[in-house]
Amino acid sequence: MKSISPARTILFKSGLAALLLLSSLAAGLIVIANGAQSETAAQARQESEFEVKRREASSKNPPGLSFTIRLAGAKREFRQGEIIRLEMSFSSSLPKRYEMEGRTWDRSGRLDQDDFHIDPADGFSDPMYDHFHSGFGSMGGGGGGAFTLEVKPRLITYDLNEWFRFDRPGKYRLYVASPRVSPIGRGAQTGGVILTSNAVEFEITPADRAWQENELKRVTQALDAKDRNADRQTACRALRFLGSEAAVAELIRRYGDSDDGCAFEYYAGLIGSPHRDLVIEKMESRLALPDQPVPNGWLALLATLVTISRSSEWEQSVSSDGQRRSDYWERRMTFYGQAKAKYAEQLARAIPHKIGRARAISVKTLFGLNWGKWELPAAASIFNELSLNDQRDLLACCWKRIAGPAMLPILRRIYEESSERNNEIGELNGLALRRIYDLAPEEGRRLIIAEMRRPAPRASRQTLTILPDETLPELDSVFVDNLEKNDNPDTHSALIERYGSPAIFPRVMALLDERVGNMDCYQQSRLLAYCLRVDASGSIGLIRRAVTARGNENTKCYPNVFRSVVEFRTSPELEKLAIEFLDDADPEVVIDAATMLGQYGSAEVEEALWRRFEKWHREWDGREQELKADFHNDNAIQLQTGLEQALRMALSNSPAWLADMKKLERLRSLCVTQSEREQADHLIQWWSGEISIHFFPAEDEWGSAQVAQYTLRSLSALKQKLAQFPKGKVFKWAAFNESQLDEEKEKLFRELESFLGERGATLVR
Repeated sequence: MKSISPARTILFKSGLAALLLLSSLAAGLIVIANGAQSETAAQARQESEFEVKRREASSKNPPGLSFTIRLAGAKREFRQGEIIRLEMSFSSSLPKRYEMEGRTWDRSGRLDQDDFHIDPADGFSDPMYDHFHSGFGSMGGGGGGAFTLEVKPRLITYDLNEWFRFDRPGKYRLYVASPRVSPIGRGAQTGGVILTSNAVEFEITPADRAWQENELKRVTQALDAKDRNADRQTACRALRFLGSEAAVAELIRRYGDSDDGCAFEYYAGLIGSPHRDLVIEKMESRLALPDQPVPNGWLALLATLVTISRSSEWEQSVSSDGQRRSDYWERRMTFYGQAKAKYAEQLARAIPHKIGRARAISVKTLFGLNWGKWELPAAASIFNELSLNDQRDLLACCWKRIAGPAMLPILRRIYEESSERNNEIGELNGLALRRIYDLAPEEGRRLIIAEMRRPAPRASRQTLTILPDETLPELDSVFVDNLEKNDNPDTHSALIERYGSPAIFPRVMALLDERVGNMDCYQQSRLLAYCLRVDASGSIGLIRRAVTARGNENTKCYPNVFRSVVEFRTSPELEKLAIEFLDDADPEVVIDAATMLGQYGSAEVEEALWRRFEKWHREWDGREQELKADFHNDNAIQLQTGLEQALRMALSNSPAWLADMKKLERLRSLCVTQSEREQADHLIQWWSGEISIHFFPAEDEWGSAQVAQYTLRSLSALKQKLAQFPKGKVFKWAAFNESQLDEEKEKLFRELESFLGERGATLVR
């Protein structure tokens, strides 16, 4: 074997080491490359999952329909807090085949129906989540219309900021699935199709301070512009979404005194702010400032935010167990009430230091809360500082707490000044007139009668009909003359119904004899009610003619004659006529008669309603699928399910008899559709445990009470219903918000306790 020199050995070893090093580096590079390829492949898979889902969904779009989205102005880059406007385009190449629901309201009043899909699925949040999930906010369905789709696209525009606050800069992709489109004649909620759009890409970049400051300056200048035609709505929405700390202070300041139609935008900007702690801190610190107005919404929002910030401490107790969840929400509501009371107390302490309009709005807030722990300024001293809307609120909702002789000069001025612009301020003059009547009955009566004499009264029918007089014979001819002249006929027919004496009965009968079945429904119902009051037997023939007059499609009053007349007057004769029409061939008339008998009929009508429901059950038993089939496209089916519902409601909710567990189970056995059986089950649940008396007080009225499935709107109605329960029944008292109006609630409790005791029943706390 040939030997190797030391030098060559060193070279060999060095070469071997180098080779090994190169091999290691190569292996590392391979690993790195493989890792990069794996990451790229993973990203590709992730991206493809988003796109695959979109393609799969869009492949199900019906032929002839097109749904595309784009970002307004073809913009692709947005700063955090910048408005991202999305345009959705719907069209159809099939004429008169599809229609689209066109609701476009913001989330304060529109159901969330379009489904947004974003990739990546994080880096953003719903700014309105706490509004809809706090237990204190709500969302209703907005109004809208259906539009027939054509080749020319119809656009729906959204601000994505309504749904997404992008908290992390980066690139995002979006597509939308929408149920807005449906075949003509079907509602989008039941007969619609889900259309899936194309995808759009955009980038969110960090908002630099200079841009935020310039944007804030721009929107505040627009909001402060003296030009009342300026587009304030756009400016206040930009302020809402801006998201800077400086924007928080501006939102708080403006929310305190918002009379520009932007109150909800300011509220939404605060509850959806990324700076929650700052919002709470600044709202608390500004509460007592002399120039800071504090409306009721301010206190409610502050209490809500504080409650939400504490709720994480209680969430551990939440589970699927219903009782634990109920306890959790009860704890939240209790904390909210305490927080709002604490801030109200702080506000009350600050009132002596507040000035001008800030003082007036803050005092109005405390009046509305029935805050009686602190002495407040007289309403007359702050009234003129309030907006017309705030003045109307005080007169409508807080009158008991502000009434006094000092208000009379203010009320007189409001009545005189507002009469000429009543439509602008929503019946403020009518409220002022009613309050004048409260404080100075003779003066108020004189003014009300003077309004009645006008061919076009400046006050509402609600105001004009508050006098206690049974009739006003001196105004008989005025009422009929004005009605015959067709000057404001709705008002004058209402005045005839309310105050007309028997002396004008022949003239009214002659008018009805000529026009019944062909006149305006409002006028017809009032005049028929007047005739029923004066001569029930002599008027039944006219009412029968009104129900059977079915040829005039312009008025079509016949499906509502019984309900519209009985709202003002009833009689045994009218009840007997309604029972007769329970067997009418037109289900609309039967629904009308059944509803009237259930709401206003005597106990004698119960058996007639049971017979009618049994007859309906025999006709439809076993045919539930027919009642489901093509529901929204078949008016006859809708009427039959409507009749089932009307009969169920009439028998289960009448004030004239008690629908107890036994009757409700019988009622359920007659229901054919699943929805009505479920409604019956819901009513039965009221009887599964103890029967509570839930009382909900109101400001200027008695309020309402809930007993089992019954809602009672007066004390006499409550006593009538309680008297129908068997002897020995034990009721539990459950007044709403027991901490307020204690004296009135305690008085009612004692009165009901005595009333039930006399009948062998018991009321316990």
